[in-house]
Amino acid sequence: ACKASRVDKCTEIIMFLDKQAALFVETADSLFTISKERLSNASFPVFGLQSAVDVLVTGTYSRLPLCIKDKIILSPTLSDKEKTDTLNYEEQFRRVQAEIV
Repeated sequence: ACKASRVDKCTEIIMFLDKQAALFVETADSLFTISKERLSNASFPVFGLQSAVDVLVTGTYSRLPLCIKDKIILSPTLSDKEKTDTLNYEEQFRRVQAEIV
């Protein structure tokens, strides 16, 4: 009686594994069929090769349309204090430069 219950458990496990293997094979076959029938016309989009080369070579992207650039990339504006500080620094620099020469 004890051995019979072990055999029954093993039989159940074998049946479960056989079912899982059949589902795996069916899934693999379905994926293969889909890839050949439905995805045969699928392709990658055309990538912007010129833009990629520009970015890699120059480190910048110069082809961004101005309508996007103006809305997204804000040009940094200096405050009045920053302008005054910059002019004062430039004036000091020119004085030092004049003294050296």
